[in-house]
Amino acid sequence: MYLDEPKTRSDLKIFALLALVALAIPIIALLVPIRPAEEPLGVWFQRSGSLMTVLCLVLDLKVFSIHGRLFPSGFVSVGFDEFKEKYLPIYKGLTILLLFLTAVGTV
Repeated sequence: MYLDEPKTRSDLKIFALLALVALAIPIIALLVPIRPAEEPLGVWFQRSGSLMTVLCLVLDLKVFSIHGRLFPSGFVSVGFDEFKEKYLPIYKGLTILLLFLTAVGTV
């Protein structure tokens, strides 16, 4: 096992949790009647998109930390090639997912 694999697994778990929260925020805003009485549903839904976008910025920090491990500057230890082969496709998928979530939150 490569040296940075436990940190990467931890970051992936945190990413998954926060991505689920980001997806749940607009759904909760539409379904749960917790909004103020004078607040229209459309405005409430727009505000949930703002929270979703902010969470996507936090997710971007997690993806950036994974990027730093996949593309280090300098020498690497034994096992890096297997580590990169395993996590590079996951990293690429996360960047596409993050772009999609950010666009949905913005819209």
